[in-house]
Amino acid sequence: MRKLAALLLALTVFLCACGQTEQSDNQSQDATQQNTPQSKTVGICLPDEAAAEELSALLEGKGYVPEVVDAQMDAALQVTQIEKLVESKAACIVVKAVDGLALTAALEKAKAAGIPVIAYERLLMYTDAVACYVGFDNEAAGIMAAKAIVKAKKLDTAAEENRVHTVEFYMGSGEDSSALAFYNGLMQVLAPYLDSGVLVSNTGRRAFEDTCVQNGSEENAKANCLRDLTGFYPESIPDILCTGSDAIAAGCGQALEEAGMATEETWPYITGQGATLTGVRQLVSGRMGMTLYGDDAALTADCAAAVEMLLTQGLLQGYQGSCNNGVKDVPMFLSGRVEVDKENYRKT
Repeated sequence: MRKLAALLLALTVFLCACGQTEQSDNQSQDATQQNTPQSKTVGICLPDEAAAEELSALLEGKGYVPEVVDAQMDAALQVTQIEKLVESKAACIVVKAVDGLALTAALEKAKAAGIPVIAYERLLMYTDAVACYVGFDNEAAGIMAAKAIVKAKKLDTAAEENRVHTVEFYMGSGEDSSALAFYNGLMQVLAPYLDSGVLVSNTGRRAFEDTCVQNGSEENAKANCLRDLTGFYPESIPDILCTGSDAIAAGCGQALEEAGMATEETWPYITGQGATLTGVRQLVSGRMGMTLYGDDAALTADCAAAVEMLLTQGLLQGYQGSCNNGVKDVPMFLSGRVEVDKENYRKT
């Protein structure tokens, strides 16, 4: 009887110990799950194939499964793509918005599902469903482009020399917050010259909403520039065409050629942004005065780091301040741009 009692006591102690071990293991697993996303999928909604591939490679190296989608500049399709990523319980979504305002409802669904959203290159406006912004310092880029105009056209001495320069502005899409930031940077520098009459716009189009090119496309830029040339420059061409991108600059160049008014001697000083292959060719040919180069590798590296921090730590570190999107202060990781002209394009 005593042996039986001792055996029962030993068995009871063993079972209790097993229960405690199992409970401890479960608690450990719960703690691990709290620091690890249930899904390893990261949705990548980018129109830039090279950037999407680079970001995918970086995330795969961190153990994530990238799911790349491209809306091909179709805002409605991008909404559908984001909603599908939410339904499939993606761990995180990276998006460069076609139309940020069109995404509001889809972003709210992501927030409700606990999925962090990273705005890539274009800040998502008027929503609190954005965790951070990864992009270029577009306001600083605008300042750089404006200073290049001031230097090229010697605007600081224009008043005393009774020189007046005509200028027209062709900015990016009105829905693009980056285009607005670029414009704001431009006007920080150029507004005094416009106010004093050193710079004159024959069209009178100076406000951001009046200078936007729909979708920032080359075709629309050509149409807008042709409209202005035929309507406001009957005998001459503008001295300066300040544009928001190399694509827009190329469209303006096509308009000048089609109008048949510009010669090599009268070709205007055209600014761009992006340092695309087309843009660099325009620099070399003398058809564009300057552009701005940004290293996409820096953006994808910052973005991959932000994904990792959000999904493993639930917080961000190392970001450069924040910017207000109309609803909240959004932490931002910013990269700079470099001015490129005919003299330094090879080195850059």
